[in-house]
Amino acid sequence: MKKLISAVALAALSTSAYANVLMPEISRDGKTRNTSVLAVSQEKRSFIAGQYISQSLETDTTPSFDLDITFTNLFGAVSTDTFSFEGSYAKNKMEAMGSEEDLAELNILMGFRTGGNLTLGLGLTVDELSDTIDDTVLEAGGTIVVNGTTLGASLAHHMVDAVLTEGDYTVLTLAFGKQDKSVSWETGIQYTTKGNDAVLTDTRLGVFANGTMVVNDVELDGSLTYEYGDYLQNRPTDNDYSELEISLDAEFLVGPTFYITPGVYLLNTTLPKAADSDSSILSVKSDFGYRANGLDTTFGLSYSTGEIQGIDADGVGFNLNVGYNF
Repeated sequence: MKKLISAVALAALSTSAYANVLMPEISRDGKTRNTSVLAVSQEKRSFIAGQYISQSLETDTTPSFDLDITFTNLFGAVSTDTFSFEGSYAKNKMEAMGSEEDLAELNILMGFRTGGNLTLGLGLTVDELSDTIDDTVLEAGGTIVVNGTTLGASLAHHMVDAVLTEGDYTVLTLAFGKQDKSVSWETGIQYTTKGNDAVLTDTRLGVFANGTMVVNDVELDGSLTYEYGDYLQNRPTDNDYSELEISLDAEFLVGPTFYITPGVYLLNTTLPKAADSDSSILSVKSDFGYRANGLDTTFGLSYSTGEIQGIDADGVGFNLNVGYNF
């Protein structure tokens, strides 16, 4: 059941705005989070924001049951000419078949800019993956601009603490990209090392690409991530793992202060037959927003459907996001 709930939670959270890995945001939506020290180290925004997401899905099993997820996140950023900070605290509540699980995540990212084209970033994340498993992440990285192209690299060391044992693994990110006032793009790779002790996953390689384009009254955003590798260590056969994630949306201004943002999200996960069933989730959404005098607020509706660990489910959700840019 935890695998089922976690997959649905990911679908619910997909209604939130996606953040780049390397390049800081140029989106007109000034309240979008960054999730990497590479982007935060170059960031020059100052804002405070809050987000609430609710997702409810019903399975097609006999008898059927509901999956209810609520996600609350407070986050913000402060930047000067030489220093940037971004932090967030999130609570995630998941209910299914009479059981309930409350999870939390604390995220602290800092960036330092030198007098030249070099930036350095440090980060700390404490993520409660379940009632019995915590993941503490220490991240360090930096960027440099060479002939107009930004190059970045980071190491994120995950320390997993279970009830009776501990484990760890490391994620290496290498990326490059460019941006100006109207176009931003990035691409890169992520290599995940083999886990130790409590972490049984094997090595994995991922590729990603993200982009934003602003043309007059329209903003286009897209992201693609693909990861593959061995599902578990020391498994000679039936051990292939892959995950594809695609997100697309377009923001249309309606007059000087209002906007509408339709979008689509796809997640497809392939697991070994002996491990579990595959999952595929499709979400469509539409956000309606107001932006004026530093205030940026969005209300959105979404519909998600798919097969999650062999169980078909679908349902509706809504999200509210309010931010103020200083």
